[in-house]
Amino acid sequence: MNSEFETAIAPITAKVVPDDQRLDILPSLFGDYFIQVERSVYVWMERLFPEYQGGFWEFVTLSNGGFYMYPRGEDSATFEFAGEYTTAHGSISLEGAGIVACIFAFGNMCSHAQTEKTQALFGNHFHLLRDYTEGHACEPQILRAID
Repeated sequence: MNSEFETAIAPITAKVVPDDQRLDILPSLFGDYFIQVERSVYVWMERLFPEYQGGFWEFVTLSNGGFYMYPRGEDSATFEFAGEYTTAHGSISLEGAGIVACIFAFGNMCSHAQTEKTQALFGNHFHLLRDYTEGHACEPQILRAID
């Protein structure tokens, strides 16, 4: 049905941050909190996926202004959920695991923010990333993990 009120909603797209922009992306998005954000994501990754042993991470920007990061590895590589912090079980791709860790980190930082400004910053990033997960290949696992 065509209507003058219909609007096309563009899909949210993701773009891996080029190596020459990696040092600038976190400070540009999170200001003085960029180190805390990165560390929080690593901590949540370790909590949610005990088999995670560190490594190089891809940084990804979203067309809606959001951001996430995930451990680099083979496309077929997966992590298994641990049950202490989520009721999710089974495996998830490295990208999906990174998204889950970022959602947990942003949500946690939002709930512990000491000012309205930082609460808004982390809450906004939580919602921008959550919006991106709609239609993502790992959406069912992500939703189970963050529920």
